[in-house]
Amino acid sequence: MRMEALGRDFSGFVKDQITDLYRNPVFFSKMKNPIFFGEVVRRVPASGWSSLPVRNLSSGMASTTGIRLGYGKTFGLLLRGNYLNQPSNFSSNMPGGFYTFDNTVDTKNREIWAEAQIAMGFPLSEKLSCGVSYTFGMSEILDSYESTSNRCGNHLSFSNYDSTYDARQSLRENYQKGKSHITRVGLLWNKAKGISWDFVATVELFSANISIEDNYQHIRDYTYRSINSSIFSSTSENFSLNKGLVSVDIEATNLRFDLHFLNSSNEMKTFAVQFGARVSSFSSDDRDDSFNYSESFHESSSDTSKNILSLSSNSVALPDGFGFQINGGTGWTFQLDDFLLAAAVLGNFRYLNYEYDVHRQISDTSTTITPDTTITLKAYQDARSIHHDHKVTLYRIALPLGVEYQLIKNLCLRAGWVVQFLGSINKETSIEKSSRVISNRLDYSTATFGIGYRISDKFIADLLNLGEIGRPRDWNLSLIFSF
Repeated sequence: MRMEALGRDFSGFVKDQITDLYRNPVFFSKMKNPIFFGEVVRRVPASGWSSLPVRNLSSGMASTTGIRLGYGKTFGLLLRGNYLNQPSNFSSNMPGGFYTFDNTVDTKNREIWAEAQIAMGFPLSEKLSCGVSYTFGMSEILDSYESTSNRCGNHLSFSNYDSTYDARQSLRENYQKGKSHITRVGLLWNKAKGISWDFVATVELFSANISIEDNYQHIRDYTYRSINSSIFSSTSENFSLNKGLVSVDIEATNLRFDLHFLNSSNEMKTFAVQFGARVSSFSSDDRDDSFNYSESFHESSSDTSKNILSLSSNSVALPDGFGFQINGGTGWTFQLDDFLLAAAVLGNFRYLNYEYDVHRQISDTSTTITPDTTITLKAYQDARSIHHDHKVTLYRIALPLGVEYQLIKNLCLRAGWVVQFLGSINKETSIEKSSRVISNRLDYSTATFGIGYRISDKFIADLLNLGEIGRPRDWNLSLIFSF
Protein backbone atom coordinates (compact mmCIF):
# COMPACT_ATOMS: atom_id res chain seq x y z
CA MET A 1 0.00 0.00 0.00
CA ARG A 2 3.01 2.29 0.39
CA MET A 3 3.57 2.07 -3.34
CA GLU A 4 -0.05 2.89 -4.17
CA ALA A 5 0.10 5.95 -1.91
CA LEU A 6 3.13 7.25 -3.84
CA GLY A 7 1.45 6.30 -7.13
CA ARG A 8 0.95 2.99 -8.93
CA ASP A 9 3.22 4.15 -11.75
CA PHE A 10 6.24 3.84 -9.43
CA SER A 11 6.10 0.05 -9.29
CA GLY A 12 9.67 -1.04 -10.07
CA PHE A 13 11.07 2.46 -9.74
CA VAL A 14 10.81 2.76 -5.96
CA LYS A 15 12.03 -0.10 -3.77
CA ASP A 16 9.13 -1.70 -1.91
CA GLN A 17 9.23 -5.24 -0.55
CA ILE A 18 5.59 -6.28 -1.02
CA THR A 19 5.30 -4.69 -4.48
CA ASP A 20 8.53 -6.30 -5.71
CA LEU A 21 7.53 -9.76 -4.43
CA TYR A 22 4.42 -9.88 -6.59
CA ARG A 23 5.84 -7.93 -9.51
CA ASN A 24 8.51 -10.59 -10.00
CA PRO A 25 8.60 -13.87 -8.02
CA VAL A 26 12.40 -13.92 -8.15
CA PHE A 27 12.51 -11.53 -5.18
CA PHE A 28 11.32 -14.37 -2.91
CA SER A 29 14.90 -15.67 -3.19
CA LYS A 30 16.11 -12.50 -1.40
CA MET A 31 13.85 -12.82 1.65
CA LYS A 32 15.86 -12.98 4.89
CA ASN A 33 12.96 -13.08 7.37
CA PRO A 34 9.44 -14.37 6.74
CA ILE A 35 6.63 -11.82 6.66
CA PHE A 36 2.87 -11.98 6.94
CA PHE A 37 0.61 -9.22 5.68
CA GLY A 38 -3.10 -8.52 5.47
CA GLU A 39 -4.98 -5.75 3.70
CA VAL A 40 -8.54 -4.45 3.66
CA VAL A 41 -8.95 -2.66 0.36
CA ARG A 42 -11.81 -0.61 -1.03
CA ARG A 43 -10.85 -1.01 -4.66
CA VAL A 44 -9.46 -4.08 -6.44
CA PRO A 45 -7.47 -3.76 -9.70
CA ALA A 46 -9.33 -4.76 -12.85
CA SER A 47 -8.70 -8.22 -14.27
CA GLY A 48 -7.03 -9.01 -17.59
CA TRP A 49 -10.35 -8.62 -19.39
CA SER A 50 -9.81 -4.86 -19.32
CA SER A 51 -7.39 -5.26 -22.22
CA LEU A 52 -9.94 -6.96 -24.49
CA PRO A 53 -12.68 -5.39 -26.68
CA VAL A 54 -15.49 -7.60 -25.35
CA ARG A 55 -18.90 -6.07 -24.84
CA ASN A 56 -21.00 -6.86 -21.76
CA LEU A 57 -18.03 -8.35 -19.94
CA SER A 58 -17.16 -6.83 -16.61
CA SER A 59 -13.50 -6.10 -15.90
CA GLY A 60 -13.85 -6.57 -12.16
CA MET A 61 -15.34 -4.70 -9.24
CA ALA A 62 -14.27 -1.12 -8.73
CA SER A 63 -15.81 -0.01 -5.45
CA THR A 64 -16.46 -2.95 -3.14
CA THR A 65 -14.48 -3.93 -0.07
CA GLY A 66 -12.02 -6.81 -0.45
CA ILE A 67 -9.37 -8.63 1.55
CA ARG A 68 -5.79 -9.62 0.70
CA LEU A 69 -3.71 -12.03 2.76
CA GLY A 70 -0.11 -12.96 2.05
CA TYR A 71 2.89 -14.83 3.42
CA GLY A 72 6.40 -14.72 2.06
CA LYS A 73 9.88 -16.11 2.54
CA THR A 74 11.52 -18.29 -0.12
CA PHE A 75 7.98 -19.61 -0.62
CA GLY A 76 5.04 -17.22 -0.92
CA LEU A 77 1.25 -17.42 -0.82
CA LEU A 78 -1.19 -14.64 -1.73
CA LEU A 79 -4.96 -14.78 -1.36
CA ARG A 80 -7.22 -11.91 -2.30
CA GLY A 81 -10.82 -11.43 -3.25
CA ASN A 82 -14.05 -9.51 -3.04
CA TYR A 83 -17.65 -10.49 -2.33
CA LEU A 84 -20.73 -8.35 -2.88
CA ASN A 85 -24.37 -9.41 -2.53
CA GLN A 86 -27.01 -6.67 -2.79
CA PRO A 87 -30.54 -8.03 -3.32
CA SER A 88 -33.39 -5.56 -3.10
CA ASN A 89 -37.17 -5.64 -3.17
CA PHE A 90 -39.57 -2.73 -3.17
CA SER A 91 -43.20 -2.06 -3.98
CA SER A 92 -44.92 1.11 -5.04
CA ASN A 93 -48.17 2.47 -6.42
CA MET A 94 -47.51 3.85 -9.87
CA PRO A 95 -50.17 6.09 -11.50
CA GLY A 96 -51.04 5.08 -15.05
CA GLY A 97 -53.16 6.86 -17.64
CA PHE A 98 -56.47 5.95 -16.04
CA TYR A 99 -55.49 3.56 -13.27
CA THR A 100 -53.07 3.07 -10.41
CA PHE A 101 -50.72 0.11 -10.71
CA ASP A 102 -49.21 -1.95 -7.91
CA ASN A 103 -45.58 -2.31 -8.96
CA THR A 104 -43.12 -4.81 -7.43
CA VAL A 105 -39.43 -4.85 -8.36
CA ASP A 106 -36.86 -7.51 -7.37
CA THR A 107 -33.18 -6.94 -8.16
CA LYS A 108 -30.10 -9.06 -7.55
CA ASN A 109 -26.51 -7.88 -7.76
CA ARG A 110 -23.94 -10.48 -6.77
CA GLU A 111 -20.23 -10.16 -7.54
CA ILE A 112 -17.46 -12.54 -6.53
CA TRP A 113 -13.80 -12.11 -7.42
CA ALA A 114 -10.96 -14.20 -5.99
CA GLU A 115 -7.33 -15.06 -6.69
CA ALA A 116 -4.85 -17.50 -5.16
CA GLN A 117 -1.15 -17.29 -5.96
CA ILE A 118 1.79 -19.49 -4.99
CA ALA A 119 5.37 -18.41 -5.65
CA MET A 120 8.91 -19.56 -4.99
CA GLY A 121 12.36 -18.05 -5.47
CA PHE A 122 15.78 -19.71 -5.33
CA PRO A 123 19.40 -18.79 -6.21
CA LEU A 124 21.10 -20.27 -9.27
CA SER A 125 24.50 -18.81 -8.56
CA GLU A 126 26.11 -16.07 -6.50
CA LYS A 127 24.75 -13.34 -8.79
CA LEU A 128 21.84 -15.04 -10.57
CA SER A 129 18.46 -16.01 -9.04
CA CYS A 130 15.20 -17.44 -10.41
CA GLY A 131 11.55 -17.37 -9.35
CA VAL A 132 8.25 -18.86 -10.51
CA SER A 133 4.61 -18.23 -9.59
CA TYR A 134 1.17 -19.52 -10.54
CA THR A 135 -2.10 -17.66 -10.02
CA PHE A 136 -5.63 -19.00 -10.36
CA GLY A 137 -8.48 -16.53 -10.49
CA MET A 138 -12.25 -16.74 -10.79
CA SER A 139 -15.06 -14.23 -11.05
CA GLU A 140 -18.83 -14.50 -11.03
CA ILE A 141 -21.29 -11.69 -11.66
CA LEU A 142 -25.10 -11.86 -11.56
CA ASP A 143 -27.17 -8.79 -12.36
CA SER A 144 -30.93 -9.34 -12.63
CA TYR A 145 -34.04 -7.18 -12.68
CA GLU A 146 -37.61 -8.50 -12.39
CA SER A 147 -40.67 -6.25 -12.36
CA THR A 148 -44.35 -7.19 -11.99
CA SER A 149 -47.16 -4.66 -12.32
CA ASN A 150 -50.92 -5.20 -11.80
CA ARG A 151 -53.86 -2.79 -11.92
CA CYS A 152 -55.13 -2.10 -8.40
CA GLY A 153 -57.82 0.59 -8.86
CA ASN A 154 -59.11 3.54 -10.83
CA HIS A 155 -56.77 6.48 -11.03
CA LEU A 156 -59.32 8.87 -12.60
CA SER A 157 -62.91 8.66 -11.42
CA PHE A 158 -64.33 10.01 -14.69
CA SER A 159 -62.68 7.24 -16.72
CA ASN A 160 -64.77 5.45 -19.31
CA TYR A 161 -62.56 2.38 -18.95
CA ASP A 162 -63.52 -0.57 -16.80
CA SER A 163 -60.50 -2.83 -16.94
CA THR A 164 -60.95 -6.35 -15.64
CA TYR A 165 -57.29 -7.39 -15.94
CA ASP A 166 -54.00 -5.63 -16.63
CA ALA A 167 -50.62 -7.24 -15.88
CA ARG A 168 -47.09 -6.45 -16.97
CA GLN A 169 -43.98 -8.51 -16.32
CA SER A 170 -40.36 -7.77 -17.20
CA LEU A 171 -37.27 -9.92 -16.64
CA ARG A 172 -33.67 -9.03 -17.48
CA GLU A 173 -30.71 -11.12 -16.35
CA ASN A 174 -26.99 -10.91 -17.07
CA TYR A 175 -24.74 -13.68 -15.77
CA GLN A 176 -20.97 -13.91 -16.26
CA LYS A 177 -18.47 -16.46 -15.07
CA GLY A 178 -14.76 -16.34 -15.77
CA LYS A 179 -11.50 -18.11 -14.93
CA SER A 180 -7.86 -17.14 -15.31
CA HIS A 181 -4.53 -18.96 -15.14
CA ILE A 182 -1.39 -16.81 -14.85
CA THR A 183 2.18 -18.16 -14.82
CA ARG A 184 5.26 -15.99 -14.24
CA VAL A 185 8.95 -16.84 -14.52
CA GLY A 186 11.49 -14.29 -13.31
CA LEU A 187 15.27 -13.84 -13.31
CA LEU A 188 17.45 -11.47 -11.28
CA TRP A 189 21.07 -10.65 -12.08
CA ASN A 190 23.04 -8.67 -9.50
CA LYS A 191 25.73 -7.22 -11.73
CA ALA A 192 27.45 -5.32 -8.92
CA LYS A 193 26.62 -3.91 -5.53
CA GLY A 194 23.46 -1.83 -5.94
CA ILE A 195 23.20 -2.54 -9.70
CA SER A 196 20.79 -5.21 -10.94
CA TRP A 197 18.73 -6.39 -13.90
CA ASP A 198 15.51 -8.35 -13.51
CA PHE A 199 13.33 -9.97 -16.14
CA VAL A 200 9.88 -11.55 -15.92
CA ALA A 201 7.87 -13.48 -18.53
CA THR A 202 4.12 -13.85 -18.01
CA VAL A 203 1.55 -16.11 -19.68
CA GLU A 204 -2.11 -15.29 -19.00
CA LEU A 205 -5.00 -17.56 -20.06
CA PHE A 206 -8.57 -16.32 -19.68
CA SER A 207 -11.92 -17.98 -20.33
CA ALA A 208 -15.46 -16.75 -19.67
CA ASN A 209 -19.09 -17.48 -20.35
CA ILE A 210 -21.76 -14.79 -20.71
CA SER A 211 -25.51 -15.45 -20.69
CA ILE A 212 -28.12 -12.71 -21.16
CA GLU A 213 -31.91 -13.02 -21.05
CA ASP A 214 -34.45 -10.24 -21.66
CA ASN A 215 -38.23 -10.77 -21.71
CA TYR A 216 -41.27 -8.50 -21.41
CA GLN A 217 -45.02 -9.33 -21.48
CA HIS A 218 -48.15 -7.18 -21.18
CA ILE A 219 -51.63 -8.76 -20.98
CA ARG A 220 -54.76 -6.60 -20.79
CA ASP A 221 -58.53 -7.18 -20.94
CA TYR A 222 -60.84 -4.18 -20.70
CA THR A 223 -64.25 -2.80 -21.65
CA TYR A 224 -64.71 0.64 -23.10
CA ARG A 225 -67.76 2.89 -23.27
CA SER A 226 -67.86 5.93 -25.53
CA ILE A 227 -68.79 9.22 -23.91
CA ASN A 228 -72.59 9.69 -23.63
CA SER A 229 -73.12 6.15 -24.83
CA SER A 230 -74.32 3.02 -23.10
CA ILE A 231 -72.69 0.69 -25.64
CA PHE A 232 -69.74 -1.28 -24.25
CA SER A 233 -66.99 -2.80 -26.36
CA SER A 234 -64.71 -5.44 -24.81
CA THR A 235 -61.15 -5.76 -25.99
CA SER A 236 -58.40 -8.28 -25.26
CA GLU A 237 -54.71 -7.49 -25.88
CA ASN A 238 -51.63 -9.62 -25.43
CA PHE A 239 -48.22 -8.06 -26.07
CA SER A 240 -44.95 -9.93 -25.60
CA LEU A 241 -41.33 -9.15 -26.39
CA ASN A 242 -38.73 -11.92 -26.14
CA LYS A 243 -35.08 -11.32 -26.91
CA GLY A 244 -34.24 -14.87 -26.00
CA LEU A 245 -31.28 -16.34 -24.13
CA VAL A 246 -27.80 -15.46 -25.31
CA SER A 247 -24.85 -17.63 -24.24
CA VAL A 248 -21.28 -16.98 -25.36
CA ASP A 249 -17.92 -18.59 -24.58
CA ILE A 250 -14.82 -16.38 -24.82
CA GLU A 251 -11.12 -17.20 -24.60
CA ALA A 252 -8.05 -14.97 -24.52
CA THR A 253 -4.29 -15.31 -24.20
CA ASN A 254 -1.74 -12.68 -23.14
CA LEU A 255 2.04 -13.06 -23.42
CA ARG A 256 4.03 -10.39 -21.59
CA PHE A 257 7.75 -9.64 -21.14
CA ASP A 258 9.19 -7.02 -18.78
CA LEU A 259 12.82 -5.95 -18.35
CA HIS A 260 13.94 -3.71 -15.49
CA PHE A 261 17.26 -2.04 -14.60
CA LEU A 262 18.00 -0.50 -11.19
CA ASN A 263 21.04 1.45 -10.00
CA SER A 264 20.92 2.11 -6.26
CA SER A 265 24.67 2.23 -5.64
CA ASN A 266 24.27 5.79 -4.38
CA GLU A 267 22.27 5.79 -1.15
CA MET A 268 21.08 9.35 -1.78
CA LYS A 269 19.49 8.63 -5.17
CA THR A 270 18.45 5.74 -7.42
CA PHE A 271 17.93 5.46 -11.14
CA ALA A 272 15.72 2.90 -12.90
CA VAL A 273 14.68 2.04 -16.45
CA GLN A 274 12.05 -0.46 -17.49
CA PHE A 275 10.64 -1.77 -20.77
CA GLY A 276 7.71 -4.09 -21.39
CA ALA A 277 5.82 -5.67 -24.29
CA ARG A 278 2.60 -7.69 -24.47
CA VAL A 279 0.92 -9.65 -27.25
CA SER A 280 -2.77 -10.62 -26.96
CA SER A 281 -5.11 -12.85 -28.92
CA PHE A 282 -8.81 -13.42 -28.27
CA SER A 283 -11.57 -15.49 -29.82
CA SER A 284 -15.16 -16.54 -29.15
CA ASP A 285 -17.92 -18.68 -30.55
CA ASP A 286 -20.77 -17.14 -32.55
CA ARG A 287 -23.63 -15.54 -30.65
CA ASP A 288 -27.25 -15.93 -31.76
CA ASP A 289 -29.58 -13.09 -30.78
CA SER A 290 -33.28 -13.74 -31.31
CA PHE A 291 -35.82 -10.94 -31.14
CA ASN A 292 -39.47 -12.02 -31.15
CA TYR A 293 -42.29 -9.51 -30.96
CA SER A 294 -45.93 -10.61 -30.96
CA GLU A 295 -49.17 -8.71 -30.38
CA SER A 296 -52.74 -10.02 -30.51
CA PHE A 297 -55.89 -7.90 -30.41
CA HIS A 298 -59.61 -8.75 -30.37
CA GLU A 299 -62.56 -6.37 -30.27
CA SER A 300 -65.98 -7.81 -29.47
CA SER A 301 -68.18 -5.10 -31.04
CA SER A 302 -66.80 -5.68 -34.56
CA ASP A 303 -65.66 -9.25 -34.01
CA THR A 304 -62.28 -8.25 -35.36
CA SER A 305 -58.97 -9.90 -34.52
CA LYS A 306 -55.52 -8.70 -35.41
CA ASN A 307 -52.19 -10.48 -34.99
CA ILE A 308 -48.78 -8.88 -35.49
CA LEU A 309 -45.65 -11.02 -35.51
CA SER A 310 -42.13 -9.69 -35.90
CA LEU A 311 -39.18 -12.08 -36.02
CA SER A 312 -35.58 -10.98 -36.05
CA SER A 313 -32.42 -13.03 -35.61
CA ASN A 314 -28.78 -11.97 -35.54
CA SER A 315 -25.90 -14.40 -35.69
CA VAL A 316 -22.98 -12.38 -34.32
CA ALA A 317 -19.38 -13.49 -34.10
CA LEU A 318 -17.91 -11.61 -31.16
CA PRO A 319 -14.51 -10.00 -31.75
CA ASP A 320 -11.75 -12.32 -32.90
CA GLY A 321 -8.38 -10.66 -33.26
CA PHE A 322 -5.09 -9.68 -31.74
CA GLY A 323 -3.39 -6.79 -30.00
CA PHE A 324 -0.03 -5.67 -28.72
CA GLN A 325 1.27 -3.21 -26.16
CA ILE A 326 4.62 -1.50 -25.63
CA ASN A 327 5.52 0.45 -22.52
CA GLY A 328 8.65 2.00 -21.11
CA GLY A 329 9.87 4.58 -18.66
CA THR A 330 12.61 6.11 -16.58
CA GLY A 331 12.42 6.96 -12.90
CA TRP A 332 14.49 8.62 -10.17
CA THR A 333 14.30 8.74 -6.39
CA PHE A 334 16.10 11.22 -4.13
CA GLN A 335 16.53 10.61 -0.39
CA LEU A 336 17.28 13.67 1.77
CA ASP A 337 17.29 12.77 5.46
CA ASP A 338 13.59 12.18 6.29
CA PHE A 339 12.31 13.23 2.85
CA LEU A 340 11.90 11.01 -0.25
CA LEU A 341 11.09 12.40 -3.69
CA ALA A 342 10.22 10.16 -6.65
CA ALA A 343 9.70 11.22 -10.26
CA ALA A 344 9.30 9.35 -13.55
CA VAL A 345 8.54 9.70 -17.24
CA LEU A 346 6.38 6.90 -18.70
CA GLY A 347 4.97 6.01 -22.10
CA ASN A 348 2.44 3.37 -23.14
CA PHE A 349 1.18 2.38 -26.61
CA ARG A 350 -1.55 -0.19 -27.35
CA TYR A 351 -3.03 -1.44 -30.61
CA LEU A 352 -6.04 -3.73 -31.13
CA ASN A 353 -7.39 -5.15 -34.38
CA TYR A 354 -10.52 -7.30 -34.36
CA GLU A 355 -13.21 -8.35 -36.83
CA TYR A 356 -16.66 -9.89 -36.66
CA ASP A 357 -19.62 -10.68 -38.95
CA VAL A 358 -23.32 -10.06 -38.37
CA HIS A 359 -25.84 -12.24 -40.24
CA ARG A 360 -29.25 -10.59 -39.95
CA GLN A 361 -32.74 -11.82 -40.84
CA ILE A 362 -35.92 -9.79 -40.31
CA SER A 363 -39.55 -10.66 -41.07
CA ASP A 364 -42.71 -8.70 -40.16
CA THR A 365 -46.18 -10.18 -40.69
CA SER A 366 -49.60 -8.68 -39.91
CA THR A 367 -52.88 -10.67 -40.05
CA THR A 368 -56.36 -9.13 -39.68
CA ILE A 369 -59.46 -11.34 -39.33
CA THR A 370 -63.05 -10.01 -39.63
CA PRO A 371 -66.33 -11.89 -40.08
CA ASP A 372 -66.10 -11.30 -43.83
CA THR A 373 -62.44 -11.57 -44.72
CA THR A 374 -58.91 -12.51 -43.68
CA ILE A 375 -56.00 -10.32 -44.74
CA THR A 376 -52.36 -11.34 -44.31
CA LEU A 377 -49.74 -8.72 -45.07
CA LYS A 378 -46.00 -9.35 -44.99
CA ALA A 379 -44.87 -5.83 -44.34
CA TYR A 380 -41.08 -6.27 -44.43
CA GLN A 381 -38.50 -8.93 -45.04
CA ASP A 382 -34.73 -8.59 -45.15
CA ALA A 383 -31.61 -10.78 -44.91
CA ARG A 384 -28.03 -9.58 -45.05
CA SER A 385 -24.51 -10.28 -43.87
CA ILE A 386 -22.32 -7.42 -42.61
CA HIS A 387 -18.59 -7.57 -41.93
CA HIS A 388 -17.15 -5.20 -39.31
CA ASP A 389 -13.47 -4.32 -38.92
CA HIS A 390 -12.12 -2.35 -35.94
CA LYS A 391 -8.69 -0.83 -35.40
CA VAL A 392 -8.07 0.80 -32.02
CA THR A 393 -4.97 2.72 -30.96
CA LEU A 394 -4.46 3.87 -27.36
CA TYR A 395 -1.53 5.88 -26.02
CA ARG A 396 -0.54 7.44 -22.71
CA ILE A 397 2.29 9.70 -21.56
CA ALA A 398 2.54 10.18 -17.79
CA LEU A 399 4.65 12.29 -15.44
CA PRO A 400 4.08 10.93 -11.92
CA LEU A 401 5.44 12.59 -8.79
CA GLY A 402 5.53 11.05 -5.30
CA VAL A 403 6.74 12.27 -1.91
CA GLU A 404 7.26 10.59 1.47
CA TYR A 405 8.09 12.51 4.64
CA GLN A 406 8.80 11.18 8.14
CA LEU A 407 6.81 13.63 10.20
CA ILE A 408 7.84 12.23 13.58
CA LYS A 409 9.55 9.04 14.68
CA ASN A 410 7.81 5.98 13.17
CA LEU A 411 5.17 8.11 11.36
CA CYS A 412 5.34 8.87 7.62
CA LEU A 413 3.08 10.88 5.34
CA ARG A 414 2.88 9.98 1.63
CA ALA A 415 1.28 11.62 -1.40
CA GLY A 416 1.26 11.06 -5.14
CA TRP A 417 0.17 13.07 -8.15
CA VAL A 418 0.31 12.35 -11.86
CA VAL A 419 -0.08 14.47 -14.96
CA GLN A 420 -0.99 12.33 -17.96
CA PHE A 421 -1.90 12.77 -21.61
CA LEU A 422 -4.39 10.17 -22.87
CA GLY A 423 -5.29 9.59 -26.50
CA SER A 424 -7.20 7.12 -28.63
CA ILE A 425 -8.01 6.51 -32.30
CA ASN A 426 -10.98 4.21 -33.03
CA LYS A 427 -11.57 3.27 -36.65
CA GLU A 428 -14.56 1.13 -37.72
CA THR A 429 -15.27 -0.05 -41.25
CA SER A 430 -18.31 -1.90 -42.65
CA ILE A 431 -20.66 -1.70 -45.64
CA GLU A 432 -23.11 0.24 -43.46
CA LYS A 433 -20.74 2.87 -42.13
CA SER A 434 -17.16 3.98 -41.85
CA SER A 435 -15.96 6.11 -38.96
CA ARG A 436 -12.76 7.39 -37.38
CA VAL A 437 -12.99 8.87 -33.89
CA ILE A 438 -10.00 10.63 -32.30
CA SER A 439 -9.97 11.54 -28.62
CA ASN A 440 -7.25 13.39 -26.66
CA ARG A 441 -7.29 14.77 -23.14
CA LEU A 442 -4.92 16.06 -20.49
CA ASP A 443 -5.61 14.76 -16.99
CA TYR A 444 -4.03 16.12 -13.83
CA SER A 445 -6.70 15.16 -11.27
CA THR A 446 -5.30 11.78 -10.15
CA ALA A 447 -3.95 12.12 -6.60
CA THR A 448 -3.31 9.67 -3.76
CA PHE A 449 -2.55 10.02 -0.07
CA GLY A 450 -1.26 7.62 2.58
CA ILE A 451 0.00 7.28 6.14
CA GLY A 452 2.55 4.78 7.41
CA TYR A 453 3.14 3.97 11.08
CA ARG A 454 5.71 1.56 12.51
CA ILE A 455 4.04 0.08 15.57
CA SER A 456 7.15 -1.90 16.52
CA ASP A 457 10.31 -3.17 14.90
CA LYS A 458 8.34 -6.02 13.35
CA PHE A 459 4.88 -4.53 12.91
CA ILE A 460 3.92 -1.87 10.32
CA ALA A 461 0.52 -0.34 9.53
CA ASP A 462 -0.26 1.58 6.33
CA LEU A 463 -3.32 3.60 5.36
CA LEU A 464 -4.20 4.51 1.76
CA ASN A 465 -6.80 6.94 0.41
CA LEU A 466 -7.84 6.96 -3.24
CA GLY A 467 -10.93 9.15 -2.90
CA GLU A 468 -12.01 11.75 -0.39
CA ILE A 469 -9.80 12.02 2.71
CA GLY A 470 -12.75 12.86 4.96
CA ARG A 471 -14.79 9.82 3.91
CA PRO A 472 -13.91 6.69 5.98
CA ARG A 473 -15.05 4.19 3.33
CA ASP A 474 -12.40 5.51 0.91
CA TRP A 475 -9.56 4.45 3.23
CA ASN A 476 -7.66 1.16 2.84
CA LEU A 477 -5.71 -0.60 5.59
CA SER A 478 -2.57 -2.76 5.39
CA LEU A 479 -0.78 -4.61 8.23
CA ILE A 480 2.69 -6.18 7.79
CA PHE A 481 4.32 -8.39 10.38
CA SER A 482 7.93 -9.61 10.13
CA PHE A 483 8.96 -12.66 12.13
